Amino acid sequence: MTKAPVAGRVKTRLCPALTDEQAALLSAAFLRDAMLAAAQIGHSEPYAFSPAGDDIEVVRNLAPDGVYVERQSSSGLAAGQREAIQRLLERGPGSVVLIGSDIPALQPREIVRAFELIEQGCADVVIGPAHDGGYYLIAVRNDYPGLYEGITWSTSNVLKQTLERAASLDLRVKLLPEIGDVDTIDDLHRLIKQLGRCPDIEAPATRAALQALSGKGVVLPAAPVPWRVTSRNVRFESRWRSFVEEETVTHTGEPSSYSYLIAPDAVWVVPVTPGGQIILLRQYRHPVREWVLEVPAGALDGLSPLDAAVKELREETGGVATDLHYLGEFYGSSGNSTHRAHFFVAFGVEVGVTAHESTELMELLTVPAGLAFDMAKRGEISDGQSALAVLMARDVIRDRLG
Repeated sequence: MTKAPVAGRVKTRLCPALTDEQAALLSAAFLRDAMLAAAQIGHSEPYAFSPAGDDIEVVRNLAPDGVYVERQSSSGLAAGQREAIQRLLERGPGSVVLIGSDIPALQPREIVRAFELIEQGCADVVIGPAHDGGYYLIAVRNDYPGLYEGITWSTSNVLKQTLERAASLDLRVKLLPEIGDVDTIDDLHRLIKQLGRCPDIEAPATRAALQALSGKGVVLPAAPVPWRVTSRNVRFESRWRSFVEEETVTHTGEPSSYSYLIAPDAVWVVPVTPGGQIILLRQYRHPVREWVLEVPAGALDGLSPLDAAVKELREETGGVATDLHYLGEFYGSSGNSTHRAHFFVAFGVEVGVTAHESTELMELLTVPAGLAFDMAKRGEISDGQSALAVLMARDVIRDRLG
Protein backbone atom coordinates (compact mmCIF):
# COMPACT_ATOMS: atom_id res chain seq x y z
CA MET A 1 0.00 0.00 0.00
CA THR A 2 1.85 3.02 -1.29
CA LYS A 3 1.84 6.78 -1.21
CA ALA A 4 3.85 8.71 -3.78
CA PRO A 5 6.87 10.30 -2.04
CA VAL A 6 6.16 13.90 -3.01
CA ALA A 7 7.81 16.65 -0.92
CA GLY A 8 5.40 18.27 1.50
CA ARG A 9 2.89 15.41 1.30
CA VAL A 10 4.72 12.51 2.97
CA LYS A 11 6.43 11.96 6.31
CA THR A 12 5.49 15.45 7.44
CA ARG A 13 6.05 14.52 11.10
CA LEU A 14 9.78 14.22 10.31
CA CYS A 15 9.72 17.95 9.65
CA PRO A 16 11.00 20.51 10.60
CA ALA A 17 13.90 18.34 11.82
CA LEU A 18 14.21 17.42 8.13
CA THR A 19 13.21 19.51 5.14
CA ASP A 20 10.24 18.43 3.05
CA GLU A 21 12.64 17.24 0.36
CA GLN A 22 14.72 15.19 2.81
CA ALA A 23 11.59 13.58 4.26
CA ALA A 24 10.45 12.71 0.73
CA LEU A 25 13.87 11.20 -0.02
CA LEU A 26 13.52 8.88 2.96
CA SER A 27 9.91 8.07 2.06
CA ALA A 28 11.00 7.06 -1.44
CA ALA A 29 13.73 4.83 0.02
CA PHE A 30 11.26 3.18 2.41
CA LEU A 31 8.86 2.52 -0.47
CA ARG A 32 11.61 1.13 -2.69
CA ASP A 33 12.74 -1.27 0.05
CA ALA A 34 9.16 -2.44 0.68
CA MET A 35 8.76 -3.25 -3.00
CA LEU A 36 12.16 -4.97 -3.12
CA ALA A 37 11.14 -7.15 -0.16
CA ALA A 38 7.85 -8.07 -1.87
CA ALA A 39 9.64 -8.86 -5.14
CA GLN A 40 11.75 -11.53 -3.39
CA ILE A 41 8.76 -13.68 -2.42
CA GLY A 42 8.58 -16.78 -4.60
CA HIS A 43 5.34 -18.06 -6.15
CA SER A 44 3.64 -14.70 -5.73
CA GLU A 45 2.69 -11.63 -7.71
CA PRO A 46 3.68 -8.32 -6.08
CA TYR A 47 1.52 -5.23 -6.61
CA ALA A 48 1.88 -1.66 -5.42
CA PHE A 49 -1.48 0.07 -4.98
CA SER A 50 -1.43 3.84 -5.35
CA PRO A 51 -4.42 5.80 -3.98
CA ALA A 52 -6.74 7.90 -6.14
CA GLY A 53 -5.26 11.31 -6.86
CA ASP A 54 -1.69 10.18 -6.15
CA ASP A 55 1.14 10.61 -8.66
CA ILE A 56 1.30 7.01 -9.82
CA GLU A 57 4.25 7.63 -12.16
CA VAL A 58 6.46 8.48 -9.20
CA VAL A 59 5.63 5.07 -7.74
CA ARG A 60 6.20 3.31 -11.08
CA ASN A 61 9.64 4.89 -11.38
CA LEU A 62 10.60 3.42 -7.99
CA ALA A 63 9.20 -0.06 -8.64
CA PRO A 64 11.72 -2.85 -9.30
CA ASP A 65 11.19 -5.29 -12.16
CA GLY A 66 8.30 -7.64 -11.55
CA VAL A 67 6.28 -5.31 -9.32
CA TYR A 68 2.99 -4.20 -10.89
CA VAL A 69 1.73 -0.73 -9.98
CA GLU A 70 -2.03 -0.12 -10.01
CA ARG A 71 -4.21 2.83 -9.09
CA GLN A 72 -6.98 2.48 -6.53
CA SER A 73 -10.37 3.90 -7.37
CA SER A 74 -10.79 4.78 -3.69
CA SER A 75 -8.87 7.01 -1.32
CA GLY A 76 -8.04 6.39 2.31
CA LEU A 77 -6.22 3.47 3.87
CA ALA A 78 -9.25 1.43 4.98
CA ALA A 79 -11.01 1.67 1.62
CA GLY A 80 -7.72 1.03 -0.16
CA GLN A 81 -7.07 -2.15 1.80
CA ARG A 82 -10.56 -3.49 1.10
CA GLU A 83 -10.26 -2.68 -2.58
CA ALA A 84 -6.80 -4.25 -2.91
CA ILE A 85 -7.93 -7.46 -1.20
CA GLN A 86 -11.10 -7.71 -3.28
CA ARG A 87 -9.35 -7.07 -6.59
CA LEU A 88 -6.59 -9.58 -5.94
CA LEU A 89 -8.86 -12.33 -4.65
CA GLU A 90 -11.08 -11.93 -7.72
CA ARG A 91 -8.11 -12.84 -9.94
CA GLY A 92 -7.91 -16.42 -8.72
CA PRO A 93 -7.38 -18.67 -5.71
CA GLY A 94 -4.68 -17.82 -3.21
CA SER A 95 -4.00 -15.55 -0.29
CA VAL A 96 -3.19 -11.85 -0.04
CA VAL A 97 -0.59 -10.17 2.14
CA LEU A 98 -0.76 -6.39 2.40
CA ILE A 99 2.23 -4.47 3.75
CA GLY A 100 2.89 -0.81 4.41
CA SER A 101 5.51 1.22 2.60
CA ASP A 102 7.36 2.79 5.56
CA ILE A 103 8.80 -0.29 7.29
CA PRO A 104 12.39 -0.71 6.03
CA ALA A 105 13.15 -3.23 8.79
CA LEU A 106 10.58 -5.65 7.34
CA GLN A 107 12.35 -8.62 5.77
CA PRO A 108 10.99 -11.10 3.17
CA ARG A 109 10.92 -13.92 5.74
CA GLU A 110 8.09 -12.19 7.65
CA ILE A 111 6.02 -11.93 4.47
CA VAL A 112 6.69 -15.59 3.71
CA ARG A 113 5.67 -16.52 7.24
CA ALA A 114 2.35 -14.66 6.81
CA PHE A 115 1.61 -16.55 3.60
CA GLU A 116 2.45 -19.88 5.24
CA LEU A 117 0.25 -19.31 8.28
CA ILE A 118 -2.72 -18.48 6.06
CA GLU A 119 -2.17 -21.19 3.45
CA GLN A 120 -1.54 -23.92 6.03
CA GLY A 121 -4.84 -23.11 7.72
CA CYS A 122 -3.22 -21.92 10.95
CA ALA A 123 -5.17 -18.63 10.91
CA ASP A 124 -7.87 -16.72 9.08
CA VAL A 125 -6.01 -13.44 9.55
CA VAL A 126 -2.31 -12.78 10.14
CA ILE A 127 -1.28 -9.36 11.47
CA GLY A 128 2.12 -7.77 11.97
CA PRO A 129 1.89 -5.31 14.90
CA ALA A 130 3.68 -1.97 14.66
CA HIS A 131 5.22 -0.10 17.60
CA ASP A 132 2.66 2.69 17.39
CA GLY A 133 -0.41 0.52 18.00
CA GLY A 134 -1.20 -0.05 14.33
CA TYR A 135 -0.02 -2.81 12.04
CA TYR A 136 2.48 -3.07 9.19
CA LEU A 137 1.06 -6.24 7.60
CA ILE A 138 -2.26 -8.02 7.26
CA ALA A 139 -2.84 -11.30 5.45
CA VAL A 140 -6.10 -13.05 4.52
CA ARG A 141 -7.39 -15.78 2.21
CA ASN A 142 -10.93 -14.40 2.02
CA ASP A 143 -12.55 -10.98 2.08
CA TYR A 144 -13.93 -10.07 5.50
CA PRO A 145 -15.81 -6.75 5.06
CA GLY A 146 -16.54 -6.36 8.77
CA LEU A 147 -12.85 -6.52 9.70
CA TYR A 148 -12.34 -2.86 8.77
CA GLU A 149 -15.52 -1.43 10.28
CA GLY A 150 -15.45 0.71 13.41
CA ILE A 151 -11.68 1.23 13.32
CA THR A 152 -10.31 4.61 14.42
CA TRP A 153 -7.62 4.80 11.75
CA SER A 154 -4.29 6.59 12.25
CA THR A 155 -4.47 6.13 16.04
CA SER A 156 -2.80 3.89 18.59
CA ASN A 157 -6.02 1.85 18.82
CA VAL A 158 -5.94 0.38 15.30
CA LEU A 159 -4.49 -3.01 16.25
CA LYS A 160 -6.61 -3.35 19.40
CA GLN A 161 -9.81 -2.51 17.53
CA THR A 162 -8.92 -4.80 14.62
CA LEU A 163 -8.36 -7.72 16.99
CA GLU A 164 -11.72 -6.96 18.63
CA ARG A 165 -13.42 -6.92 15.22
CA ALA A 166 -11.77 -10.23 14.30
CA ALA A 167 -12.96 -11.80 17.55
CA SER A 168 -16.52 -10.59 16.91
CA LEU A 169 -16.40 -12.29 13.49
CA ASP A 170 -14.99 -15.53 14.97
CA LEU A 171 -11.80 -15.16 12.94
CA ARG A 172 -8.61 -16.89 14.10
CA VAL A 173 -5.70 -14.44 14.29
CA LYS A 174 -1.96 -15.05 14.41
CA LEU A 175 0.48 -12.23 15.21
CA LEU A 176 3.93 -11.79 13.70
CA PRO A 177 6.82 -10.12 15.57
CA GLU A 178 6.39 -6.41 16.21
CA ILE A 179 8.24 -4.07 13.82
CA GLY A 180 8.32 -0.29 13.89
CA ASP A 181 7.24 1.93 11.03
CA VAL A 182 8.84 5.35 10.65
CA ASP A 183 6.64 8.38 11.25
CA THR A 184 8.49 10.52 13.78
CA ILE A 185 12.05 11.57 14.53
CA ASP A 186 12.07 9.12 17.46
CA ASP A 187 11.12 6.34 15.02
CA LEU A 188 13.95 7.41 12.73
CA HIS A 189 16.45 7.36 15.61
CA ARG A 190 15.31 3.83 16.48
CA LEU A 191 15.64 2.70 12.86
CA ILE A 192 19.16 4.12 12.51
CA LYS A 193 20.27 2.28 15.67
CA GLN A 194 18.63 -0.92 14.46
CA LEU A 195 20.31 -0.77 11.05
CA GLY A 196 23.65 -0.14 12.73
CA ARG A 197 23.28 -3.15 15.00
CA CYS A 198 21.69 -5.52 12.49
CA PRO A 199 23.75 -6.01 9.33
CA ASP A 200 21.37 -8.76 8.17
CA ILE A 201 18.56 -6.20 7.67
CA GLU A 202 18.95 -5.46 3.99
CA ALA A 203 17.03 -2.17 3.37
CA PRO A 204 19.54 -1.09 0.67
CA ALA A 205 17.63 2.01 -0.45
CA THR A 206 17.12 3.23 3.12
CA ARG A 207 20.76 2.68 4.03
CA ALA A 208 21.81 4.60 0.91
CA ALA A 209 19.42 7.48 1.66
CA LEU A 210 20.61 7.79 5.25
CA GLN A 211 24.21 7.76 4.06
CA ALA A 212 23.40 10.47 1.50
CA LEU A 213 21.80 12.66 4.18
CA SER A 214 24.77 12.13 6.48
CA GLY A 215 27.15 13.01 3.64
CA LYS A 216 25.29 16.30 3.19
CA GLY A 217 25.81 17.18 6.83
CA VAL A 218 22.26 16.53 7.98
CA VAL A 219 22.27 16.16 11.77
CA LEU A 220 19.15 14.80 13.41
CA PRO A 221 18.11 16.36 16.72
CA ALA A 222 18.81 14.20 19.71
CA ALA A 223 15.95 12.07 20.93
CA PRO A 224 14.15 13.95 23.74
CA VAL A 225 14.83 12.85 27.32
CA PRO A 226 11.98 13.93 29.62
CA TRP A 227 14.02 13.78 32.86
CA ARG A 228 16.95 16.10 33.60
CA VAL A 229 19.96 14.90 35.62
CA THR A 230 21.23 17.47 38.14
CA SER A 231 23.97 15.38 39.79
CA ARG A 232 25.56 11.96 39.39
CA ASN A 233 27.59 9.81 41.75
CA VAL A 234 29.27 6.51 40.76
CA ARG A 235 29.16 4.42 43.94
CA PHE A 236 30.88 1.34 42.53
CA GLU A 237 32.69 0.59 39.29
CA SER A 238 34.18 -2.58 37.80
CA ARG A 239 34.91 -4.02 34.37
CA TRP A 240 31.42 -5.49 34.11
CA ARG A 241 29.13 -3.02 35.84
CA SER A 242 28.82 0.27 37.68
CA PHE A 243 26.33 1.36 40.32
CA VAL A 244 25.15 4.91 39.80
CA GLU A 245 23.05 7.29 41.92
CA GLU A 246 21.49 10.30 40.22
CA GLU A 247 19.50 13.30 41.35
CA THR A 248 16.95 14.19 38.68
CA VAL A 249 14.12 16.54 37.86
CA THR A 250 11.22 14.57 36.37
CA HIS A 251 8.87 15.53 33.52
CA THR A 252 6.53 17.06 36.14
CA GLY A 253 9.30 19.26 37.58
CA GLU A 254 9.60 17.19 40.78
CA PRO A 255 13.02 16.27 42.22
CA SER A 256 13.73 12.55 42.40
CA SER A 257 16.60 10.22 43.29
CA TYR A 258 17.31 7.23 41.06
CA SER A 259 19.91 4.48 41.31
CA TYR A 260 20.66 1.81 38.73
CA LEU A 261 23.33 -0.44 37.25
CA ILE A 262 25.25 0.43 34.11
CA ALA A 263 26.03 -2.88 32.42
CA PRO A 264 27.40 -3.57 28.94
CA ASP A 265 25.34 -4.89 26.05
CA ALA A 266 25.60 -8.62 25.49
CA VAL A 267 24.59 -11.29 22.98
CA TRP A 268 22.66 -14.54 23.37
CA VAL A 269 22.99 -17.12 20.59
CA VAL A 270 20.70 -20.13 19.99
CA PRO A 271 22.91 -22.73 18.22
CA VAL A 272 21.12 -25.22 15.94
CA THR A 273 22.97 -28.29 14.66
CA PRO A 274 22.66 -29.58 11.07
CA GLY A 275 20.40 -32.29 12.50
CA GLY A 276 17.96 -29.77 13.98
CA GLN A 277 18.99 -29.93 17.62
CA ILE A 278 19.65 -26.99 19.93
CA ILE A 279 22.90 -26.79 21.89
CA LEU A 280 22.43 -25.67 25.50
CA LEU A 281 24.96 -24.97 28.23
CA ARG A 282 24.60 -26.27 31.76
CA GLN A 283 26.59 -23.69 33.71
CA TYR A 284 27.25 -23.09 37.41
CA ARG A 285 26.13 -19.60 38.43
CA HIS A 286 27.51 -18.54 41.79
CA PRO A 287 25.02 -15.75 42.71
CA VAL A 288 22.12 -18.25 42.71
CA ARG A 289 24.26 -21.25 43.80
CA GLU A 290 22.74 -23.37 41.04
CA TRP A 291 23.51 -25.05 37.75
CA VAL A 292 21.52 -23.13 35.15
CA LEU A 293 20.58 -24.07 31.58
CA GLU A 294 21.50 -21.32 29.14
CA VAL A 295 22.47 -20.66 25.54
CA PRO A 296 25.92 -19.21 24.67
CA ALA A 297 26.12 -15.58 25.76
CA GLY A 298 28.61 -12.86 26.53
CA ALA A 299 29.33 -9.13 26.59
CA LEU A 300 30.13 -7.25 23.39
CA ASP A 301 33.54 -6.10 24.68
CA GLY A 302 33.78 -3.45 21.98
CA LEU A 303 32.62 -5.75 19.18
CA SER A 304 29.53 -5.42 17.03
CA PRO A 305 26.64 -7.71 18.12
CA LEU A 306 27.28 -9.91 15.06
CA ASP A 307 31.01 -10.27 15.76
CA ALA A 308 30.34 -10.89 19.45
CA ALA A 309 27.84 -13.63 18.55
CA VAL A 310 30.45 -15.33 16.33
CA LYS A 311 33.02 -15.09 19.14
CA GLU A 312 30.75 -16.50 21.88
CA LEU A 313 29.56 -19.31 19.64
CA ARG A 314 33.13 -20.33 18.85
CA GLU A 315 34.35 -20.09 22.46
CA GLU A 316 31.41 -21.84 24.17
CA THR A 317 30.50 -24.53 21.61
CA GLY A 318 33.63 -24.70 19.47
CA GLY A 319 31.36 -24.29 16.46
CA VAL A 320 30.89 -21.92 13.54
CA ALA A 321 27.50 -21.09 12.03
CA THR A 322 26.73 -21.53 8.35
CA ASP A 323 23.99 -18.90 8.81
CA LEU A 324 23.62 -16.40 11.66
CA HIS A 325 20.22 -14.73 11.91
CA TYR A 326 19.46 -11.64 14.08
CA LEU A 327 16.27 -12.00 16.15
CA GLY A 328 16.05 -8.67 17.99
CA GLU A 329 16.93 -7.05 21.29
CA PHE A 330 15.47 -6.50 24.76
CA TYR A 331 16.37 -4.77 28.00
CA GLY A 332 16.70 -7.33 30.77
CA SER A 333 15.29 -5.00 33.42
CA SER A 334 14.96 -1.46 32.09
CA GLY A 335 13.93 -0.02 35.47
CA ASN A 336 17.11 -1.25 37.14
CA SER A 337 19.85 -1.54 34.53
CA THR A 338 21.04 -0.32 31.14
CA HIS A 339 21.86 -3.93 30.21
CA ARG A 340 20.56 -4.81 26.74
CA ALA A 341 20.53 -8.26 25.15
CA HIS A 342 20.90 -8.94 21.41
CA PHE A 343 19.50 -12.29 20.28
CA PHE A 344 20.70 -14.49 17.40
CA VAL A 345 19.94 -17.94 16.07
CA ALA A 346 22.86 -19.82 14.47
CA PHE A 347 22.28 -22.66 11.98
CA GLY A 348 24.63 -25.45 10.95
CA VAL A 349 26.63 -25.46 14.20
CA GLU A 350 28.69 -28.56 14.98
CA VAL A 351 30.25 -28.89 18.41
CA GLY A 352 34.01 -28.54 18.39
CA VAL A 353 36.86 -27.61 20.72
CA THR A 354 35.69 -24.99 23.21
CA ALA A 355 37.72 -22.16 24.75
CA HIS A 356 36.14 -21.52 28.15
CA GLU A 357 37.66 -19.09 30.64
CA SER A 358 39.30 -20.65 33.69
CA THR A 359 36.54 -19.40 36.00
CA GLU A 360 33.75 -20.87 33.84
CA LEU A 361 32.27 -24.22 34.81
CA MET A 362 29.93 -25.60 32.14
CA GLU A 363 29.00 -28.59 30.03
CA LEU A 364 27.19 -28.86 26.71
CA LEU A 365 23.77 -30.44 26.31
CA THR A 366 22.19 -31.09 22.90
CA VAL A 367 18.40 -31.52 22.74
CA PRO A 368 15.80 -31.69 19.94
CA ALA A 369 14.51 -28.24 19.02
CA GLY A 370 10.91 -29.05 19.98
CA LEU A 371 12.02 -30.20 23.42
CA ALA A 372 14.06 -27.00 23.90
CA PHE A 373 10.97 -24.90 23.13
CA ASP A 374 8.98 -26.83 25.75
CA MET A 375 11.82 -26.51 28.27
CA ALA A 376 11.86 -22.73 27.78
CA LYS A 377 8.10 -22.50 28.33
CA ARG A 378 8.24 -24.69 31.44
CA GLY A 379 11.07 -22.70 33.00
CA GLU A 380 13.60 -25.51 32.73
CA ILE A 381 15.86 -23.14 30.79
CA SER A 382 15.96 -21.00 33.90
CA ASP A 383 18.12 -18.15 32.64
CA GLY A 384 15.37 -15.75 31.55
CA GLN A 385 17.16 -14.20 28.61
CA SER A 386 18.23 -17.62 27.30
CA ALA A 387 14.62 -18.84 27.52
CA LEU A 388 13.43 -15.72 25.70
CA ALA A 389 16.08 -16.22 22.99
CA VAL A 390 14.95 -19.82 22.43
CA LEU A 391 11.29 -18.80 22.19
CA MET A 392 12.10 -15.88 19.88
CA ALA A 393 14.00 -18.29 17.63
CA ARG A 394 11.16 -20.83 17.52
CA ASP A 395 9.36 -19.65 14.37
CA VAL A 396 12.62 -19.05 12.49
CA ILE A 397 13.87 -22.53 13.39
CA ARG A 398 10.58 -24.16 12.47
CA ASP A 399 10.56 -22.34 9.15
CA ARG A 400 14.09 -23.52 8.41
CA LEU A 401 13.65 -27.11 9.54
CA GLY A 402 10.21 -27.55 7.98
